[in-house]
Amino acid sequence: LEDGIITNIIDVLNPRALSILPPSLNLDSTLRLKVQTRARQQGPARVGLVFEQITVSPQKFLGNDVSFLPSPTIDLPAFNSAASAESPAYFDIEYLDEDLLVIQQNTGGGVDGGIFIQVRVDPSREPVPF
Repeated sequence: LEDGIITNIIDVLNPRALSILPPSLNLDSTLRLKVQTRARQQGPARVGLVFEQITVSPQKFLGNDVSFLPSPTIDLPAFNSAASAESPAYFDIEYLDEDLLVIQQNTGGGVDGGIFIQVRVDPSREPVPF
């Protein structure tokens, strides 16, 4: 199999220091991380991961739109063993069909991985805010 590129978008909301302020002040702060990962099949149900780069995009700061600020991209160091079968960066596919994917993150070497359920959505629909 050829390598595949995965882009994971993570919105980091309100730093812990802001949690002591009343929510009515509307001082939301959001930082968006775009993590680019290369995925490679390691077995019938295992996908190995190599993390390649992270783009950091400020979205809001103390309630103000700051998405116009630069979004630096940081290249992550490459490790030769990252795509090998011994690498701790992988997930196992537990279930897969046309609309549903269930994966379990790495659980080897004393690491407690998580179970993630992903549902296919219509890309023409606006995401539901949380």
